[in-house]
Amino acid sequence: LIIGDDDRPGSLQFASSSVSVRETAGAIALNVVRAGGSTGAVAVSYRVSGGSATVGADVAPMAGRLDFGPGETVRTITIPIVDDGS
Repeated sequence: LIIGDDDRPGSLQFASSSVSVRETAGAIALNVVRAGGSTGAVAVSYRVSGGSATVGADVAPMAGRLDFGPGETVRTITIPIVDDGS
C-alpha cells in the first residue's frame, strides 16, 4: 500500500490583476487568495511600491506580512490612500 501525500499549501495571488480607486476613497482593500490547496500555514511579505501612484504622495508607505492559517483561503491587505487634493 502506498499513500501519496496530496496535501498542498497552495499558492498566493491577488484576486484581481488590476484595481483602480479614487484619491478620495481613503483606502483600498486588496484580496489575496490561496489557490490550489489550503493545508498548513503559509505567509507572504509585502511592500507598497510605486507604479501609477507615488509612495508617500498618493499611497502611504507600508510593508507587512500576510499570514494564512490552515484552511484560510482569502486575506485582505488594506492600503491607505493619500488625498493630495490634485
